[in-house]
Amino acid sequence: MGKHFLLFYALLFIPLTTLAEQSIGLKVLNQWRGGWSSFTVMESSKWFPQGGQRTELQKVEWVLKQQFQKITVRSPGHESYIMQRYNAKEGNYQRWIFDSNGGVAVWHGRWNRKKRTMIWKLDLGGISGMMKDRFVGKDKYASTILITNSTGQVLLNANVIHSRIQSEKN
Repeated sequence: MGKHFLLFYALLFIPLTTLAEQSIGLKVLNQWRGGWSSFTVMESSKWFPQGGQRTELQKVEWVLKQQFQKITVRSPGHESYIMQRYNAKEGNYQRWIFDSNGGVAVWHGRWNRKKRTMIWKLDLGGISGMMKDRFVGKDKYASTILITNSTGQVLLNANVIHSRIQSEKN
């Protein structure tokens, strides 16, 4: 048993990726660092039959030795925590979303350097989604979110403009 414990303990400290591979992902994710004010317009959909608008505040910071970004999102009556990272082993980005309504979602992203756009995809079996985050400047990015069910019914269709209100200190 002692040998197995030592092997397990040693594996905890072996890096899974090289620093060069990880730094590519960190550079992309650094664009999200800091504080953001986000204005969302939701089109009429199953989840929002009347459509709607809301403003959110987001705080994005590195945690756990810069292995993950923690995003705290707050708006009146709603709160979310998001963890995202670059997975160099798989060559993609991962995002876990937890919200105050009990919702949980896992998104997988790919970065398009030329378009300065992250394309996130969601697949929950009967529900799928696509979210595009397109950086239009150092302090601004736009998101489009479309979530549908297995019959193609639109559950959520939203457009978001994010404006930086604070840069994160190193």
